[in-house]
Amino acid sequence: MQTISKIPIVLTATIMPNEVKDAVYDPEIRKAEYFRALEYYSNFTEQIYFLENSSYLLEGNALKTLPKVRLRRFAVSSNPSRGKGYQEFEMLDAWTSDATATPPKWLKISGRYLVRNIGDILDECRLETQSSLIIDQSARAHTARTHIFFITSDYYRRALVGLYMQCDDQAGHWIERVLFRALKETAAKDFRFFRTRPDLIARSATTGEQYPSSPVGNAVKKLLRAGNRVLDDRYLWFSR
Repeated sequence: MQTISKIPIVLTATIMPNEVKDAVYDPEIRKAEYFRALEYYSNFTEQIYFLENSSYLLEGNALKTLPKVRLRRFAVSSNPSRGKGYQEFEMLDAWTSDATATPPKWLKISGRYLVRNIGDILDECRLETQSSLIIDQSARAHTARTHIFFITSDYYRRALVGLYMQCDDQAGHWIERVLFRALKETAAKDFRFFRTRPDLIARSATTGEQYPSSPVGNAVKKLLRAGNRVLDDRYLWFSR
């Protein structure tokens, strides 16, 4: 029987894209994919925060069949042309600004991604006692993989608030690079990468094609990750 985690999941969503190119632009298709994710994750956690920031009008009863979901609506981004990372972290900043409404720690997932091994990921987050942030970072690419990370609200407010203002996708200042640089420079080094490799079901926002996954490839990547930890548990130096 699947254990229901007390770690909340935060799903970020933009049902109607705001000036950002995406292979899946149809709001109804996007909504269906977000709702598929909400239904899936409802089997694993006690609470899901669904953060949405587009002008799409969700009908009043749309989420009534998902009692674990708390909808948080935000205004359309002030600068949507600066990219997805700008919009997503602008929304996360707004959500975490109210300390009374934000859980102490949470697992953030980009809304249309499904994580096959989410139960294992949540267990790892539940058992964490030393790190305030768990996120995969590539030392060679100088990027932080922001599609999934575990964080305490306190650490978010101390280290991540305001970073979105440095984002500008057209200039190459993607959130993945901005966050990697910020974590490299911060004095608060209590972060590490996931010991359990997130196994994603997702498709590229650029091409619309599914990301590849195979049992053999996943096994190799799992071994590389375990070996990486012997040398460095903050940054991934090998393959995903």
